[in-house]
Amino acid sequence: MKKSKVFFIIIFLMLLSAAGSAYALEANYPTLPMIGTITEDSGLGQYVAYFFGLAMYLAGALAVISFTIGAVQTIMTASSPEVAKDGKDRMKSALLGLVLTLSAFVILQTINPNFISPTLTPLPGVAGIFYTKGDLEDLKPTPMAVPNIADTEIISKGYNKIYFKCTEEADPTKVTPLIIWKFPLPNFEGIGGTTVEVLGCGGVSSIGGAGSFKMAFKTPGIYYFLQENCQGYMSGPNTTTQNNITEPFTGKIKSVRIVNDFDGGKYYGAIFHSSPDAEKASDCTNPMLATDDEIIYDESCSNLSEFSFFGFTPYSVEIFNWNLGPAVSSGDGVWFYGNVNGWDSGNKSGAKQIIPNLIGSYFMQSSNSTGLRFDYTEIGTSLGKLCYDAKDEPACRQAGADVNNCCPCAFPSDWSFASKEISEEVGCGGSIKFGGTYLVTLYTDYVGEVVIKNDDGTEEIFDVEKQYCQSFKKDTPNLSTQGSFLPSGTRAELSRINIIPIH
Repeated sequence: MKKSKVFFIIIFLMLLSAAGSAYALEANYPTLPMIGTITEDSGLGQYVAYFFGLAMYLAGALAVISFTIGAVQTIMTASSPEVAKDGKDRMKSALLGLVLTLSAFVILQTINPNFISPTLTPLPGVAGIFYTKGDLEDLKPTPMAVPNIADTEIISKGYNKIYFKCTEEADPTKVTPLIIWKFPLPNFEGIGGTTVEVLGCGGVSSIGGAGSFKMAFKTPGIYYFLQENCQGYMSGPNTTTQNNITEPFTGKIKSVRIVNDFDGGKYYGAIFHSSPDAEKASDCTNPMLATDDEIIYDESCSNLSEFSFFGFTPYSVEIFNWNLGPAVSSGDGVWFYGNVNGWDSGNKSGAKQIIPNLIGSYFMQSSNSTGLRFDYTEIGTSLGKLCYDAKDEPACRQAGADVNNCCPCAFPSDWSFASKEISEEVGCGGSIKFGGTYLVTLYTDYVGEVVIKNDDGTEEIFDVEKQYCQSFKKDTPNLSTQGSFLPSGTRAELSRINIIPIH
């Protein structure tokens, strides 16, 4: 009995393994009752279902043969009780194997017919991606990547074009486009000579002359390009923060395409950093969003040079999901404090809350604007009275200020001058508290050197206006110890604050 079960299992596994190479076979497959047949256009799901059914038929046939042998053995050897017993055992095992096989088939068919007839579910409106010679009625299924076109039999027979077929009822404007990367060499190599093509419904692209290719659907996210204006080699969609941008894009991204999903409520944005760690302070870009004059686009192309400075090189990126819902959907806003642990009632610190309606979909103000002045009215101390009385006077850190008659920390810009000379009670270390999900970025403008390497190997050094930043998404009790937003070796001052509501 054990040998019979093992035999059935081996036969079943051998038949299933044949499905993996079915595409390369030129054969006529017989029609099986309740199973159907295999045609030239059959996909992997049809092959699996066909061989599963064929295995059921073969298992039944083997059970009948085994039962017959057992019956003959029992009849012909009645004079030998031991041999007759073996024959009866064979008959019982055959019957049991047949019952188990039929029971498995019936149970699976009853629970869910898809278990024995699997299908590959395409994107809505998409019928499939196929090889073609040019005749759109003569189609062959194609995988999403082929590492060596020269070794692909179906392509060698003249099926050297890719056809992106959609269903007849599909709205072409609603179907996710298909991206094809065509590499000049096998194994997806030869980046410099790679061409990238985007196909819509009904699009046909030739892969003749390519060494390899891969495909992906153009889903929402951030796409990197090695050339400006979204030209040249491009990446697939990126939707999460990357502390080390992968090759070949490390330090070489020139432009990005942001693809949003209006229907799904997904809107992406990015801040690129020169540090290989997006959480640390470094030279950076302004927030890159698919917007212009408050118009939100489903997709847009932007050059990094428009959001940064001459010589900027990106090594990491903070990617965020921009919340364009109601103002309060991200939370209660953000609080800035004039000293460390500002929300601690025992700390003598001024505060400024930026409420959701003021943040809106995007907030940006100068760090010493009136809208960001710290409020000391709730502090019942001499410091509170001093800061309240001096609200129209310059901060103590500014040139010409009378330190005996002014507020030591009136604006976030005063965080730039935190010093041990100021007592802890009236210090200006700074802190941030979050009342929801927001991305707060502190920007500092400064002048620094940029080294440019020429093609001949020489170097040139330029003094350029740069920008430095650090982003925060959680409570930060002490800005001076939990990451500096100021470039070291400079006397630069915090320039502006950005707040973006995120998911």
